[in-house]
Amino acid sequence: MDYTLTEAKPFLTSTPSFLETGLASGGSQIESVIVQNNGLQEAQNLSFQLTNANGDTVPNWASILTQANGTLAVGDKRSIDLSFNPPEEQRTGCINSSW
Repeated sequence: MDYTLTEAKPFLTSTPSFLETGLASGGSQIESVIVQNNGLQEAQNLSFQLTNANGDTVPNWASILTQANGTLAVGDKRSIDLSFNPPEEQRTGCINSSW
């Protein structure tokens, strides 16, 4: 019998893996993302940030509503609510963000 032992690690997944939303300037939208630990060890010291795909800060009208930082046990899920509230003067366009 051959076998390999590896270090137990957390493995986080998100559902959906991609989020696309649209709304008019001056509107408001809340979207949710579920983060689950599918690994073999609890995820510790989690800290969630909403950033552009290149790592830059998103506009102040895009934010994380849910305080989801901390620890996530093996198999546990956590819902993270994202809020989008562009001002009336916001021009149309696309913001590519990651979490």
